Amino acid sequence: MSILRSVVFVAAVTILVAPAPSTADTLFFRVTGGELLVEFGLQPFQLAESAEGEAFPVFDSVFVFFDSVFATLVSGPLVDLDVDAVNGLTTYQYGAGTLTLDISAHRDDGPTAAGTAVFATQPFAFTVCEGCDTLFGGSNADDFEIQLGLGLFDPALAALLRIQEQTLGGSIDFGLEDITGDPSSSVRLAADHRGFADLEIDVVDVPEPAALLLMLTGGSAWLVRRRRTPRG
Repeated sequence: MSILRSVVFVAAVTILVAPAPSTADTLFFRVTGGELLVEFGLQPFQLAESAEGEAFPVFDSVFVFFDSVFATLVSGPLVDLDVDAVNGLTTYQYGAGTLTLDISAHRDDGPTAAGTAVFATQPFAFTVCEGCDTLFGGSNADDFEIQLGLGLFDPALAALLRIQEQTLGGSIDFGLEDITGDPSSSVRLAADHRGFADLEIDVVDVPEPAALLLMLTGGSAWLVRRRRTPRG
């Protein structure tokens, strides 16, 4: 086996057994059913609604398109309820919970996949201004975010998206209006004032193996040529 072939072989094996460089990226979803509704109160904060995903580039102008997405969010239990009756403010604090996405998607070069992606939600809090919704006559809450912790994509979905199965984090945001009930209510219903919630998921790309092989073998060939060049 020639020196060049030996180097190419070693480079190919290196790709298979060594960690490859990768970069962070973001998946964007808009959770909406036309009118986004949530439940909260003395029970956990809950959401169950369809979502739309932005096309995600994988490589060489190839994109993943999300055919159907359904989001289910269930917070941890209510851990604190602060009722300020004088100012008409009620602050809800919930523990860590779970966000699940049921996804069906395809790539425009042919492959398809379906499965779930599950993410931990961090503890969060928001404040309801009781009776402050002058438009609908109920209560409202200013915009707030729920931060996501680590998550996990099904292997088939991760392969389709060319991302690592484990995600880095992310967030989903809300702004509530037309809130029913009061601080004593076990279940309160609310609508997001925009009709949707933006969901962002931080992922890690998996580089294209062919590109890595070309980079490594090209560099290896340059080294071989340099070794063969006689010194003047």
